[in-house]
Amino acid sequence: MARTIDLSRTVHDLVADNPEVATIMRDLGFADIAKPMALETVGRVMTIPRGAQIKGIDSPVAGKADILLAPNIEAGNALFKAIVYFSENETAGLIIGAAAP
Repeated sequence: MARTIDLSRTVHDLVADNPEVATIMRDLGFADIAKPMALETVGRVMTIPRGAQIKGIDSPVAGKADILLAPNIEAGNALFKAIVYFSENETAGLIIGAAAP
C-alpha cells in the first residue's frame, strides 16, 4: 500500500496519523522534534519543510533529486526506508567504499 504525506501538515498531526514518522525523522537527524514534549509544543506549529529550513537544509533542488547521497550507512538505511515507505517510486541502492560486503 502506497502512502503519501502532506508536507503542509504539522509534524504533530503527521505523527498522530502515522507514529512511525517520529522514528523516521529521528533516524534522519530530526531527533529533537521526535521527543514527546517537542511534539506537543513545537510540533503543533512546525512542518517538515520549515524544520529543514531552520536546520539549514536549503537547496534549489530540494524535492527534485534523482540521486540521494547519505553520509553513512545508518543515514542511508533510514533514508531508503522512508522513501520506500512513503512513495510508489522505484528504488535501488548502491554502497560504495564499504570495508566489507
